[in-house]
Amino acid sequence: MLYLIEDPFISKIGRTILISKIGRTILFLTFAFFLTSCVIYYKTADIESTIQEFRKAVNNNHASAQKTFNEQEAFFNNFRNRATEEPYASAKKRLETIRSGMQEINRAKLAADNTYEEFKSYSKGKDKIASNTEEWKLFKQTKIKMKASQNEMQGLFDTFSKSAEEYHQYVEESVMPFIRRFNVADYLNTYKEAGDKIAQSQQASLEVVKKNRDVLNGISRNLEDRDIDPYPRLYEQLRLMDRELRQLTRTEQNLRALMREFSLQTKGFTEIWTSFPEWPAIDKLDNQIRALLDGVTDINTACQLHVNQFETIVRKENIGEINAPLMLQKTKNYLDEFNHKVSTLKNELSAASDAMHINRLPSEESKKLYREQLELINQYIVELEGLRSEITVHYNKLDLELRGENMVWIGPGMAAWDAVDALKAITDRVNIFSKKIAKCSRILNNLKK
Repeated sequence: MLYLIEDPFISKIGRTILISKIGRTILFLTFAFFLTSCVIYYKTADIESTIQEFRKAVNNNHASAQKTFNEQEAFFNNFRNRATEEPYASAKKRLETIRSGMQEINRAKLAADNTYEEFKSYSKGKDKIASNTEEWKLFKQTKIKMKASQNEMQGLFDTFSKSAEEYHQYVEESVMPFIRRFNVADYLNTYKEAGDKIAQSQQASLEVVKKNRDVLNGISRNLEDRDIDPYPRLYEQLRLMDRELRQLTRTEQNLRALMREFSLQTKGFTEIWTSFPEWPAIDKLDNQIRALLDGVTDINTACQLHVNQFETIVRKENIGEINAPLMLQKTKNYLDEFNHKVSTLKNELSAASDAMHINRLPSEESKKLYREQLELINQYIVELEGLRSEITVHYNKLDLELRGENMVWIGPGMAAWDAVDALKAITDRVNIFSKKIAKCSRILNNLKK
């Protein structure tokens, strides 16, 4: 009977030996005979499989190293730094070390690839290789070379990995802590919001200045002398408001110019790193922009100060806006009512002065007191008639200055302002006389009882 006996060593490359089991005594002689006199054939595919195992180990190490190097180099390139100063110079030196290691690994891979290509060349068209051929001898050399390439690659890879780890550690500990990263969109949004606020502030300041100028212009139309107090002080505050407003306009123009320059400098970037060569110019622009924004705050504060001072003067000097038609109507109504009350009072005084009322009093003393109160009331009426004349004069001044107007600002030096001020004083005096007349009337009534 015949058996297929597989040699453990030979089986690695696919060899099998057919041995006739005749007996244990002739096994060795038979085996020796086959080794010395037989030609063994090896499948080319099995031989290539052995070579590919070596090649796979080489390629895996190369691919891993290439991936690591690409990542490290890309990260360093993100710094976009010329690496002429620390810590970038040291980082670049370490990167060059792993670059050299990568070049050695590339060389080792190329050697392995060349060895493999040599095998492909001498085994081309052969599905088997005989053990007594030149190709078999070449294969043995190929196997030795591939094994050497694998060992060399492993050593280079270990050295490369150590250098890569040292580079990575240096970057993390000595470079990254000194790098700041800024989102360009955040910068632009901040500037835009600030620009919008400046525009709003500018508009608000324009409205305030216009309002205050309208106040002064409205008063000035009816002033014979603009130099009387408080108008020089008000015009000075208005001038200072105008000055701040012009400064705000210049600041807004400068800001927009810097913002356009910033947009040009950062065009194409989503982030700006402090390691970038563009960073110094961009940082300078940012500082200039922020200085302008701080200046806007100072301008607004100064402008508001002048507004407050203007309003304080207006309030203290009783400068205000009045409804001219309504003011004339109220003054006329007040004058008409005043005339009616004085007339009524005179009629009541005349009736109370009748001798019949006096003669009914019980004593001469009471009659004397009664006549004294009548005399006082008569004097008060004379005073009121004098006030009525003053009211009439001031009403005529108001009518002359306000007729045909709608809303009017009035202040010191204007006939209308003087008239309103005088009418307030006259009203206070009328109230005093009214109280005195009421007191006299109570005494008269009590005497009649």
